[in-house]
Parts: sequence; structure tokens; C-alpha cells
Amino acid sequence: MEILIVSVCAWALAQSIKVVVDVIQKKQLDVRIFVATGGMPSSHSAIVCALAASIAIVEGITSVSFAISAILAFIIMFDAAGLRRSVGTQAVLLNRIVKELRDSVCPGSLHRYRRGYNISVLRYFRHPRFYYHV
Repeated sequence: MEILIVSVCAWALAQSIKVVVDVIQKKQLDVRIFVATGGMPSSHSAIVCALAASIAIVEGITSVSFAISAILAFIIMFDAAGLRRSVGTQAVLLNRIVKELRDSVCPGSLHRYRRGYNISVLRYFRHPRFYYHV
């Protein structure tokens, strides 16, 4: 049960950090950020890293459970980094399309897409926030 509690606490901490950063940036509280996906720190990465670390502490690094959880953590973090990069690339292209449409078809009705997810897989693992999860 401790492993589950630690993992859920890691998720809650990552989400809480997002809320605090959002409050600092926007000067207002939006509690919906707590359950929203995306952004850094990655709550997905936090939960699987906490799971792997907890299993390592409780069962040891030679256990099958740790091997499975470590591989799961690596896959999730690798996919998350790839997804962030793809979303960032698509945001750049969508913003370009929106700008062209705004200028020609329907001014004022289209909005910009966030580009903040444009991060490569290697940069994700080199990023200082990655090490908060390990």
C-alpha cells in the first residue's frame, strides 16, 4: 500500500507545482490546472518514477517488479518527450495557418496555440526537472 501512496503523492506534488507556477504567472488561482494534463513537471513521469523508486526501496533493484516498473517508467517518459516535441511542432504549423486564416478569412475569431511543448527526447532527459522524478 505504501508504494501506491508514494506514487499518488508524487502525482499530486507534480500537479500542485503546476498550480503554483500558474498562480505566479497569471496572478489568479485556477484549480482546474490540478487535474489538467500536459506541462512541466510531468505528472505521468512523476508517478512512474515514484513507483519504480518505491519498488526499488521495498523489494530491491533485483526484483521482477522493479524491472517492470523501471521499463514502464522509461517508456512513459520517452513517449511523453516525443509527444511534447510533436505537439510543439504542430503548434508552430497551426499558428502559421491561423495567422494566414485570420488575415484573409475571419479576423479575430482564431487564437494562437501554445508552443511550450516543443522539447526533444534527449532534452527531456537532460532537463533539470526530469531529475526531480528520479
